[in-house]
Amino acid sequence: MFLFVYFLILIGSTTASNTTDFTKYVNLFIGTEGDVPGSAFRGGNFFPGATLPFGAVKVGIDTTRYNTSYAANAGYLPITHSNVTAITLHNISGTGGASTYGQIPQMPLTNLTGVNLLDNLTYMQPRTVEDVASVGYFRTHLGNGVTAEMSAGMHVGMMRYRYPEGRGRYVLVDVSHFLPSAGKKEQWYGFNGFVFKGRGWLTGKGIRMGFWRGVVMGLGILGMRCIVKVGQQVRGDYRVYFCGHFDSVPIQSQLFWGKYTDPFRPNTTGVVPTFTNASSIQGGALNYQYAHQIGALFEFSPNISTVTSKVGISWISTEKACQFLDEIPTWDLNAMMKAVKNEWNEQVLSKIDATSTNET
Repeated sequence: MFLFVYFLILIGSTTASNTTDFTKYVNLFIGTEGDVPGSAFRGGNFFPGATLPFGAVKVGIDTTRYNTSYAANAGYLPITHSNVTAITLHNISGTGGASTYGQIPQMPLTNLTGVNLLDNLTYMQPRTVEDVASVGYFRTHLGNGVTAEMSAGMHVGMMRYRYPEGRGRYVLVDVSHFLPSAGKKEQWYGFNGFVFKGRGWLTGKGIRMGFWRGVVMGLGILGMRCIVKVGQQVRGDYRVYFCGHFDSVPIQSQLFWGKYTDPFRPNTTGVVPTFTNASSIQGGALNYQYAHQIGALFEFSPNISTVTSKVGISWISTEKACQFLDEIPTWDLNAMMKAVKNEWNEQVLSKIDATSTNET
């Protein structure tokens, strides 16, 4: 009930004393491009996603290309130099040295021909027009014809996919997805799991391994973890949990798993996914550094043109992630976007109001 009331407060949080919409002056693409037009090289590693003030999620697109010198540490590259590999909830701006986060993914697909679910380079999509971003909102147009729109609550991301007529309606959830990097500064993932709850509900978890310089070997002993280091580990491990569902019940859904493959370089191992009709799957043993890739593929009826998904995340439990879904009781993404704009105006952008007759 508290979270529902919180959403109602967001919807009506514009103040009577100041009705100016300051969000129209915010440019979310500042810092996404460097001094080389169309490239993020020497830019600010900024991620132009939808988020609330102090929000736990920032929803947007992860992009990639073969050449890591294009510096996509935050996961975002301009349209001319990248393809979209996923839409993720866990992102940050300004990271340097190595890529950070890019987790809790979804990817809308229209065709499975030539797609290897273990290799995101086989289903990544170019963008057909420039992305659109404003406070509380992000939109991208994929080469497969899907228009993806996003907004965010405090712990919840909302994604709306508009599919083209006459094509398939799929959503891929690859629990093992994360932002790749170069050299020995990569982040990894370890133990993870995925559970179907029925009628389009899903939960999952994963242990994410902090990046390091050198080699780190882990050994789990009676629930404790013994770390043997060669070199320097820069960030520690952490667990992230998620819980989500769709506004439409899938006509088919399957879990899959496969041998770990590098998420950046082309997969030359010939590994293909193994599908299972089980209701849950686990990617590896606790404290195992290189877990199997796991995920799920959802197919929706050709009679619907739009699929909307809500996903909550938590660093405590899947139960907590599911509770956070109550933050957004509506399936109306436009209403959610308005609520986020109101919150930014009320809590941040209207705090300082300077008046002057000098326009220079």
